[in-house]
Amino acid sequence: MRTRHSIIALLFLTLISSCSDQKHEVHSEYKITWAIAHTPVKYFSKAAEKFKKIVEKETNGKIQVEIVTKLHNQDQTSAFLAGVRLVDKIKSNEIEMGQVYTSDLALLEPEFTVLDLPFIFESDKHVDRVVEGEIGDYLMAGLTHHGLKGLGYTYSGGKIGIASHSVPIT
Repeated sequence: MRTRHSIIALLFLTLISSCSDQKHEVHSEYKITWAIAHTPVKYFSKAAEKFKKIVEKETNGKIQVEIVTKLHNQDQTSAFLAGVRLVDKIKSNEIEMGQVYTSDLALLEPEFTVLDLPFIFESDKHVDRVVEGEIGDYLMAGLTHHGLKGLGYTYSGGKIGIASHSVPIT
């Protein structure tokens, strides 16, 4: 598990690499817009608020974090579509950071669908070993040729969940 200083260092490395072609002064301020299109929004917003507080404190306010939980006034019933639009907004540099389902990323990089296979994980620890190990790194590396940099995985449970929008599952 990463410490808060490693997370901030990772964030700085990401900002430096994404801004390296631009001429920014060392003392300039920077704003990160972090959009969340992953339910439960309340849960992820709480973590984002903590991240915002740490980043703004550790940088003496030189980096500001804006947290956005709705895109174009979409409600939570359209979280999937919001996630797809969010990926596009990050790719176009309209938004700097986002949190989406891996199924949204699978539209770009189909190998992410492996994480959605039912009953593939034996336990929460198994999920951690996979996404924090070589497989997780491999999947994240596949995003770079799409102009995206994955910072990490979040997991809200559901390792044995199967969803259906049209038929009951028995």
